[in-house]
Amino acid sequence: MNTKYTRHIVFLVFLFTSFLINGCEGDNSSQWEPIRRIDLDGQKNFRDLGGYNNIYGESVRWRILFRSGDLHDLTDADLSIVNNLDLQLVIDFRSEEEAEARPDRSPAGAMTLHDPIIIEGFEELLDYVLETGDTSQLTVSNISNLYESVYTDNMEQFGVMLSEVIYNENRPVLIHCR
Repeated sequence: MNTKYTRHIVFLVFLFTSFLINGCEGDNSSQWEPIRRIDLDGQKNFRDLGGYNNIYGESVRWRILFRSGDLHDLTDADLSIVNNLDLQLVIDFRSEEEAEARPDRSPAGAMTLHDPIIIEGFEELLDYVLETGDTSQLTVSNISNLYESVYTDNMEQFGVMLSEVIYNENRPVLIHCR
């Protein structure tokens, strides 16, 4: 990985986790049980990013930042569960085409920020594997390069996301892609 980009990524991760660990007022942990995965019928990848420890043994606060796939297939019951999270902001990293093809069922009261992330080569690789069943291109090196490019090619979008998450009135926040 390019040293310049590594420093940027490490700095962003440090900044991000510092604000999530230290920048949140209050703790309502006595009112609910921290659970990583939020069980939904229409979205199998909805989870709380709280509870992860940093190198100093401190942990990211629960119920501040969530991550999921798109919200298109949420059932009414799912939407009720998501509404109870009191989300203030949804950051949608999907392309315009993805968002139009599968519009979100948005949580009540949450603003949406659509800020597409471009992942060069990912769509092509995914389409190839799904169409042919040939997984030979799914090497550690190829996947590593794709993940590196997600961050290096989209630093502006991640900067916007970090700013929005750090801004107290926007929390809790859900970030999602496809």
